[in-house]
Amino acid sequence: MCSSDLLWPRPILDFLQSRLDETALLQAVRAERDDRRRREILCEALFYTGENYLAAHRVAEARRYFQATVDLHIYDFIEHYLAKVELAR
Repeated sequence: MCSSDLLWPRPILDFLQSRLDETALLQAVRAERDDRRRREILCEALFYTGENYLAAHRVAEARRYFQATVDLHIYDFIEHYLAKVELAR
């Protein structure tokens, strides 16, 4: 995979289409050098990983990812609020 393939949000799209595993998604998050931006993309990655677990009927794992999303306190991203909704269900 070349570096241009890792431009965000490509890793999330590849993860959701099962072309990238969770470890590779985490590596893409870690590759971001800017701390604030890394936290923002981590928020997205955690939420969509939680959605992936939820779709696989692995509710306990999904809830952990949604809670981790909320715990980042990234209020500018819709994923924060969507994770709160998922946790309220």
